[in-house]
Amino acid sequence: MNVSGNGHHLPTTTKFSQFRTVIAVVSIFVAVLAYIFVINYWAPSDNIFRMLNDNSKFKFYSGPPNGIYIKIGNYLSAKSKDESDITIVQESTDGDIDNWNKVLTHPNSFTLANEVSAPLNEDNRSKANFITPVYMERLHIFYRKDTFKKAVLKAGGSKEDTIKAKPMLTVKPDKFTNAFLSVAKINGGKQGSGTRLIASYFLNVIEGFESKSLLDNLHTTGIKMLKGGDSDIHFAMMGDPISWIDSLIKNSDYGLISIDPVLNAKVNSTYKLNLQLTDFKGKYMICDEEKGEWIDQEGVKNITTSGSYVNLFASYDITAGPIIELLELLNIAEAKDFQLETSEYNKDNYQLAEVNFDLPIKRIEYEMTTRSQSGILFLLIVFFASMAIFWFLINFISRTKIARYFRIINEIYQDHFTPKFQLKHASVGIVTPIIGREATPKIREICTGYQKIFNVRNRAYSDYKNGKITERDYKGLLKGFQVITNNFKTVLHQQIYYGIKNDEQIEPGSLQDFFVAGVLKSNDYEQLLKLLRGKNELVN
Repeated sequence: MNVSGNGHHLPTTTKFSQFRTVIAVVSIFVAVLAYIFVINYWAPSDNIFRMLNDNSKFKFYSGPPNGIYIKIGNYLSAKSKDESDITIVQESTDGDIDNWNKVLTHPNSFTLANEVSAPLNEDNRSKANFITPVYMERLHIFYRKDTFKKAVLKAGGSKEDTIKAKPMLTVKPDKFTNAFLSVAKINGGKQGSGTRLIASYFLNVIEGFESKSLLDNLHTTGIKMLKGGDSDIHFAMMGDPISWIDSLIKNSDYGLISIDPVLNAKVNSTYKLNLQLTDFKGKYMICDEEKGEWIDQEGVKNITTSGSYVNLFASYDITAGPIIELLELLNIAEAKDFQLETSEYNKDNYQLAEVNFDLPIKRIEYEMTTRSQSGILFLLIVFFASMAIFWFLINFISRTKIARYFRIINEIYQDHFTPKFQLKHASVGIVTPIIGREATPKIREICTGYQKIFNVRNRAYSDYKNGKITERDYKGLLKGFQVITNNFKTVLHQQIYYGIKNDEQIEPGSLQDFFVAGVLKSNDYEQLLKLLRGKNELVN
């Protein structure tokens, strides 16, 4: 009876290499997917795949016609064709809020938006890739002096009051300002614009002011209405200097309304904004021929107002390179084409001069990773992640197979190696095995079970050679096999012994087969052979 199973073909080292190679490829693939997912969540602009596949064509959402954003967009569109590796395509919008929504929902896009439209505490700012101030916009609040004078007189003021009094936006305005606000037709700017928002914010926090519908017009139309008497107050959140603003300041029929610092602070706290308290010094100048120097125009002296930065936003997928190129295009030394001169003094006093563009450019170069740095980061992440995934898969497969083999062994053991017991002398409580005349079939059953376990061991060895089971798990399995083998030898010796004792037909050749197969120890073999010969001599 063959119980060794030595004819089973064992796998080669090539199969081991093939299996581990497949697992390694799967691990690298999963690691790359994990890299893409994690880096897109934490720092999408540093994704090496985005850097390698950057589209050189970018949308620039630039606001409504006749605005300064459009002029900046035109400038970038023209300059990028000749002086940059990127191409800027301008697209007009309805204003700041529309700009902000566009860059959040459209890849490969830039835009400008005032902080009023995209405040610093806005959660959606985290969805944009890069934000930097470009220039300051100041709130210009123009009013018709004749309408204000009528309101002063109607509120009980004298002619002297009409000369000295000036409107001012405060938390609790004086009676003349209150009277003026109650009758004035106010142009709050186009719906969706930063001007419209900030006008609403300031008017809403003024105590005692009854809210009214604001006129909804672009600045060009609004100024015409102001001059024609169809409006009395015009809000304009604009960069400065601007030529048409300069012409209004020079016109004695119109004036600028100041904003009280306390009101500015209240708007900030109420709406969680970051409005700056500022003025118009150095923006609208005239030449004092007697002194031979430039001075602020009379209309802007002692005027305090609120300012807010216009920020450049890039969509989440734009990497450092295009951002740097666009900022370099906007550098003050190169950005004169879209500026509007207002006088001989400030023909070189451009809006972008209020922000040092060298600083944000250097900051991007320092803070954002380059393509080579992102490549190294990619390799490191994928290497360590794939190693971790590789060992996890190997150990998972190994533990799964080991658990299966132990289950099979246990089933075989239960089916073939478990002896039947019967109680004898129950009062004494002694348990003895019942062998009887079934000894020879039982020997055959035990050998069949051992043959099955041996085949299981060969399959486990094949998996070990193929790399599907780790060395640690395989050694643990071998210990289990060793226990089974020792148990088999003991049970087999017992069954043969009882078979001989009960006159079963057991041949000396069968004992020799068991001994040669290594399942009978030398001492056990000699003992059983001696017992068998003694039995045969008695029979003969």
